[in-house]
Amino acid sequence: MTCLPRILFLLGVAALVGCSGGGSSAPPDPQVAAAVPNGTGQIAIQMAGTWEIRDAAVADSNLPTPLVPLNGTQVVLDGAKIVSIAGLSVARADLEAFLGTTLTLYVNQADGRKLFYGIATDRFATGGTRDKSALAGGSVNDASIAVEAFTSTQLDAASAELFTRSRYTLAKVGTAAPLGLAPEAASPEQRERLRAALRALFGG
Repeated sequence: MTCLPRILFLLGVAALVGCSGGGSSAPPDPQVAAAVPNGTGQIAIQMAGTWEIRDAAVADSNLPTPLVPLNGTQVVLDGAKIVSIAGLSVARADLEAFLGTTLTLYVNQADGRKLFYGIATDRFATGGTRDKSALAGGSVNDASIAVEAFTSTQLDAASAELFTRSRYTLAKVGTAAPLGLAPEAASPEQRERLRAALRALFGG
């Protein structure tokens, strides 16, 4: 091989290496206890709007009678995050006010292709439980998002994790109309409404 062809060959190899490696790439998915269903999240859609849980089913659980996420529960997104579940705010400050404890994990993001939501609490130090819940969704088409949801409880550090993993579809039913309750409005009744809303989203 003469010098010129050899140089052109080496330049071609360098160009291929440059194209296949480096460059900008999408940020990694956040670490939550649920995974985006296979084959979804490939197309960009308008996620801002009101969505409704449909076709909910338990995929795996070690509970004798696991709770299925509640079909018909409405979830409002503003395009970048979940705003409310069943009319109740799921912002971090609101959740901490309602639950009466600090969250050890809070993830809430959407990018038009994928949706992630995760929360966790740890009350071991005060004799309570360690709990975590998460969902991960991927776009299917303009009107549906496939979701995997996960929720678990540990009674103490020596206990096995009691968990339920579910799957459902979020179907778009309208435009966004964010609703929520202010933290200072929390009452025992409203806390129970929030717990019911979270059970409706994650099962248990």
